[in-house]
Amino acid sequence: WAPLAWVGRVSYGAYLFHALVVWGGAQLLDVSVRSLPLGQRLVYFGVAWAITVLLAGLSHRFVERPVVRRWRAGQPHRGARPLHAATRGA
Repeated sequence: WAPLAWVGRVSYGAYLFHALVVWGGAQLLDVSVRSLPLGQRLVYFGVAWAITVLLAGLSHRFVERPVVRRWRAGQPHRGARPLHAATRGA
């Protein structure tokens, strides 16, 4: 299922960004999340979750995919001989 596969692809980025978003939002709003009433806390974490998923998606699209693409481009293709084998006896 495509949405679930997408969540899997961006999950590591979400893991990295979530605490930063929660902490940064609290600092920006100058509020202690623990002191908020339950309803406001749920709204806060809902918004933080949405921002986290957005950042993780952007990171995956514009950082992770290009890095992986460049890394793979530098790898030899299947069946390619190692460099030392290609230059042996030259």
